[in-house]
Amino acid sequence: MILDLDEPRYTQAEVLRMLPGLKAKQLQNWSNRGVLDTGDQKPGKGLRRKYTPAGVIALDFMQEATLFGIPPANARQMADEYVAAADEFLGSNPEVITKADGCRWIPVTPEKMESFRKGRITRISDSEYHLFVERRDGVIPFEDRFSTIFHVALEVDYRVAMAVNRMFLLECGQI
Repeated sequence: MILDLDEPRYTQAEVLRMLPGLKAKQLQNWSNRGVLDTGDQKPGKGLRRKYTPAGVIALDFMQEATLFGIPPANARQMADEYVAAADEFLGSNPEVITKADGCRWIPVTPEKMESFRKGRITRISDSEYHLFVERRDGVIPFEDRFSTIFHVALEVDYRVAMAVNRMFLLECGQI
């Protein structure tokens, strides 16, 4: 795999550089409330909490979901499904190029976008949300079993590729 999703490696400052829309106060609030499960949760006195790539991907998803008014606890529940989809995407060995400056990059082109999976966040009730991720055959499973209040469509594999690309940029010192 191109990236070990479970290795605690990013400081809070690095996470905030990779996810510029996420505020330090919000990240700290989510950590203190136990909404996050993103690596070393209690590293000990004087040590820094480290976040995993899976945690960064989950935070990217949660940040987007909460912008649509989804409560953080619901966004966190769906983030597990999103990280599983990210693991599947990265396990499929997407093309990774090394640019002249040595930075790695997952190219995102219109041709590649056609093969990227999509997903849908579906609100079932006032307190129930589900993330449905398209299978490789293009079908979004189970969605039609629910009477829905609203849907939010998202480009799952594209968003994962862009989150990983931000990790690659951080490794190269470009963000």
